[in-house]
Amino acid sequence: MYTLPRKVLSLTPYAPITGEMSIRMDANESCFPLPEALHQRVLQRLSQVELRRYPDPYAAECCRLAARLYGVRESRLVAGSGLDEILSLLSYTLLEKGAKAAFFETDFSMYAFYDALAELTPVPLEKREDLTIDVDAVLEKINREGVQMLVFSNPCNPTSLLLGHEEVERLVKGTPALVVVDEAYMEFSEDSVIGLTECCQNLLVLRTCSKAGGLAGARLGFAIGSEALILALKAVKSPYNVNALTQAAAAAILEDPQYIRHSAREMAGYAKALEKDIRRLAGEFPVQIGRVYETHTNFVYFELPRAAEVASRLAEKGIAVRRIRGHLRVSTGLPEENALFLGALREILSSL
Repeated sequence: MYTLPRKVLSLTPYAPITGEMSIRMDANESCFPLPEALHQRVLQRLSQVELRRYPDPYAAECCRLAARLYGVRESRLVAGSGLDEILSLLSYTLLEKGAKAAFFETDFSMYAFYDALAELTPVPLEKREDLTIDVDAVLEKINREGVQMLVFSNPCNPTSLLLGHEEVERLVKGTPALVVVDEAYMEFSEDSVIGLTECCQNLLVLRTCSKAGGLAGARLGFAIGSEALILALKAVKSPYNVNALTQAAAAAILEDPQYIRHSAREMAGYAKALEKDIRRLAGEFPVQIGRVYETHTNFVYFELPRAAEVASRLAEKGIAVRRIRGHLRVSTGLPEENALFLGALREILSSL
């Protein structure tokens, strides 16, 4: 009789917030609907897709446009159906079963998830008390443990903190391990290490169209690295991994890099303003709100001892935010949405 393997018996499905919410500030998506002209360009592209045909197996047009956007050669870039597909490929195919894979305990939870499914040996890493990364401590541990892959987000999801270019370079050059830097939120900052992939054969950088590009619903991400790493990923991915509709929509967006850059600047400004307003609330409610972290992304992360209760009460008001233990992670909305969130939060904190 068939039985489920032990590695999946204790797993529960990923549980994003679902249902109708009037304000969505939980998933770090773009707060902007597509401008009408760009929306029409996407629709025109979609209307030309031959659904009876398989898509381009390498999403060549998207890769060409993304290579132009990121300033790399097309041969050093591969497309995936969202970064999740690429992350799972890394765990399942670039390491042997039992190999040691490192991740930070306060970081995107799916890194550890895919490593566990691939039956890798986990090497969890701690951050400092203020949730910053101690590069010397990390290098000492991963080299001592013989870690073969380290994955981390920069800027970090959920903390929104940034590890500077020089520190990332020191980390990459200080270990023989494969270092995967998930730059899903780097559009909102200016410290990318994509340029280091030219000289560092053990570096892979991940980027996405889901944030400033406004294509979270289409699912498209890219890995950028040495030609050897990219050839390996092309060899192990499924033949038609990025569907034709996603390729068509993404090409329309990637043709307009100015839109992506403008959206990123606007959202980064909104997030900074939201951070400032939350800090002001922390001054009014010093018992209820703890540390507010500096944002380098399109969201704000702050300590809230009664986070579960506050998130639940915000949901009752139609406002979705993400609770992560004793913290809230709040994606920026449009300014009017941020104002409604702040008003609701003030009302809830006043009643606690």
